[in-house]
Formats: sequence, structure tokens, C-alpha cells
Amino acid sequence: VHGESRALRQKTDSNRLGDVFLNTQEENLQLIRGEALSYRQQVRLVIRLSVPAILAEISSIVMQYIDAAMVGSLGKDATASIGLVTSTTWFVGGLCISAAMGFSVQAAQNIGAKEEAAARDVLRQSLLACGGSGSPWRHFWRPASG
Repeated sequence: VHGESRALRQKTDSNRLGDVFLNTQEENLQLIRGEALSYRQQVRLVIRLSVPAILAEISSIVMQYIDAAMVGSLGKDATASIGLVTSTTWFVGGLCISAAMGFSVQAAQNIGAKEEAAARDVLRQSLLACGGSGSPWRHFWRPASG
């Protein structure tokens, strides 16, 4: 009897982690209907939605380490240039991702509220804001004359 309850407890513990990533049919219906979710359901939803972004950032960091390792054999100047580019890439990439996330939240809210005209306005504003903020940078990335 003790062995059976221990096996059941282990099975339940292993299912808890899997449950974090799976919504039950009732939770899906609550989301569709717009009903309030419990704190536990909200945490599970946040974890499920954040895992792809976390994995994307980890893969980006790994790729930059791989780039540095491959260039490392070319000498100290090449390695230093990778270090310079990596920090710039993180900075510019962070700005772009922040802008994309901010505008996508606004667009998603408007689409969810069935306000397509407002969603189009947000798209126009995002293109103007990102395009306008990016155009001054074009003066810094001119090809070097040789």
C-alpha cells in the first residue's frame, strides 16, 4: 500500500510540471469567454507564453559565443571587433524588440476589441516611429571608401 501511494505521488509530481504548459479545456473556455483566471492559472499562462522568448534569447547569446569562438583563432583584432559588434547588436536588438513588443500589445488590444481602424493606426504609428528613429542612423553606416 505504501509503495502504491509513493508511485502515485511521484506520478502526480511529474505531471505538475507538464500541467504548467497545458491548459485544461475549462481554462481554455475561461480565456475565450474573458472570465477571470485564478492566480495559479495566470502564473501558468505567463510561464507558457514566456518560454519561447526565453529560448530565443538563449539561442541568440549562444550564437554570439559561437561567433566569438570561431573568430578567436583569427587574432586579437578580430576578437575585439566581435566584442564591439556583440554589445552593439544587443543594444540595437533590445531597442527593436522593445518597440515591437510595445506596439504589438496595443495592436492586439485593438484587434481583440474588434477595432481594426485603431489597430491600423497603431501599425502606421509604429512604422513612423521606428522608421523615423532609424533614419538618423543611416549616416553612421556608410561604406568606407577604400
